[in-house]
Amino acid sequence: MKVAETEYSVFRAIVKGIGVYQLVLCLTDLLYLIIERADFKLGGPVGHEWHYVAWAVFHFCVALILFFGTDLFCRIAFPRPASAEANSGGA
Repeated sequence: MKVAETEYSVFRAIVKGIGVYQLVLCLTDLLYLIIERADFKLGGPVGHEWHYVAWAVFHFCVALILFFGTDLFCRIAFPRPASAEANSGGA
């Protein structure tokens, strides 16, 4: 399977974009935590700050995995054929 450079770069951009989205979700969870600690009511039960912290940590970890694992995800999604690796010297 031959992969065009544009397909590869678009896939990388999508993975990075999902990582940015996860960071935005993390910041949103932390913002809700700050607002709830300031005693503003958002319609949720008071005293469940751990919920926002847990989701913020989860979103942050997913963002880190996506940012630092982008090349790995690209290699999984677009594997190089064995003949191409043999011709390039295994690099």
